[in-house]
Amino acid sequence: MKKIFYGLQMCLVMLATCKLGNAQNSKDSVLIIKVNVGGIGCGGDMGIIKKKLINQEGIDEVTFTDKKGDASIFTVTYHSSIVTEKKIREVIESAPCCDNPNEFPYKAKTVVTKPQKKRK
Repeated sequence: MKKIFYGLQMCLVMLATCKLGNAQNSKDSVLIIKVNVGGIGCGGDMGIIKKKLINQEGIDEVTFTDKKGDASIFTVTYHSSIVTEKKIREVIESAPCCDNPNEFPYKAKTVVTKPQKKRK
């Protein structure tokens, strides 16, 4: 009976160590960046971009925050271990125009160069 109990104790210790080790090694952070997007012609374009972003794994939230001249600014909340800023820009630039699905007029650049951690 003592051997079984000792074996169970060892299993629990190993399991706890594995979970703790994985949590400490995790490089995931929930970050918020602002992306300046040029080439948007109408509100339909903004909806297409938002939908394409929100369907990307690792992106939690997308909001339209501002419009300055020909550019629109989106705020994107994402997990750094799943998706990168570069991938977010690629997703935006691969979104089709609402008037012509064969055109990809959007150009994206990050407004905030150092991403901000999401506040709890």
